[in-house]
Amino acid sequence: MKKVIFLISFALITSLGFAQKKNIRKAESALEDGNLSEAKTLINQAITDDKTKDMGETWFTRGNIYLAIAKAEGGVSSPAFDEALESFNKVFEVEKENDPNYFVAQQKLQALYGDYINKGIKNFESNNYDSAYINFSTAEMVNPGDTLALLYSGYAAQNSQKFDEALEAYSDLIETGHAQPDVYIYAANLNMTNKENNEAAMTVINKGLEQYPENLDLLKTQIDVYKKMGKTEEAKASLIKAIEKEPDNYILHYVLGDIYDKEGEKEKAIAAYEKAVEVNPEFTEGYYNAGVLFYNDAVALLNEANKMDIKTYQKEGAKVEAQAKEEFKKAAPYFEKVIELDPEELTTLETLKTIYVRIGENEKAEKIQNKIDSLQ
Repeated sequence: MKKVIFLISFALITSLGFAQKKNIRKAESALEDGNLSEAKTLINQAITDDKTKDMGETWFTRGNIYLAIAKAEGGVSSPAFDEALESFNKVFEVEKENDPNYFVAQQKLQALYGDYINKGIKNFESNNYDSAYINFSTAEMVNPGDTLALLYSGYAAQNSQKFDEALEAYSDLIETGHAQPDVYIYAANLNMTNKENNEAAMTVINKGLEQYPENLDLLKTQIDVYKKMGKTEEAKASLIKAIEKEPDNYILHYVLGDIYDKEGEKEKAIAAYEKAVEVNPEFTEGYYNAGVLFYNDAVALLNEANKMDIKTYQKEGAKVEAQAKEEFKKAAPYFEKVIELDPEELTTLETLKTIYVRIGENEKAEKIQNKIDSLQ
């Protein structure tokens, strides 16, 4: 007798569970039949029913229904898309991680995220930046705070000249604490050029320097912001003060050299670059920039000679060309050092070849050309 009672009770429990899921099953069937209006009505009844409103299956089904509605209404711009995402995420609130519905909801969102990222990449590669931005930003809606989606959204928006959207994406990425230096620079430049808000640009750069205190590009952008603000002297003063506190920071010497360079203070710039490579003998940018100063002066002298009329050239041309040759000779050791440290740096190889030709070192020029040929 006890065995019979048990079987009857089991049958009653099973029947009750099925009854609780009745609207869910009907909603699923309506969805399969393409009857979205009926599916929507049935599933919304299920989420207000005390017996089914806290079931993961209810919310997962609702997510699928509203996703289908969104697709029918034009995609992510439909309010139904937001409802779908909210429904899938509701599963995580009502179920534990080991529940099957938790897993399928997680898989669903991951698949959606991947789909929009991949669509965005294809759009971006075909230069369809508007669509790329929509897809990347949708991926971030699916997975809020995702650093990849935010980064790609910023890139796509910037290329599409949606500068407000680009700045928002970069700013959100910075807030995650996982932004790379270039993101701070993009955000600062957008604040400067598009928002004309130099104070905001400086705030962004300073935040970047807190995280990447020795990043060369951030420091150079900081100087650009200072100059944009008309605060070049403040920039130099800050750098000199920082160098006094940290004399072995080669980056600071380099940035000071960059300021002097842009101000036309050649000797001071060279002295700063040389100090940078003294502190860090493997810092190629320091050698390169010092060499460029001499190289550019040589080119300027040659251009001056080329612009002379015949009478002036006969009188002064040889002297100016000789001065140019001396500047090329001064430049050579710096570029040679760059090649010593980075033997396959093509731009420097090309520059050094030009120098050797100009100063009559033809054998050296030929060796450099052979090196260039071997690398191409």
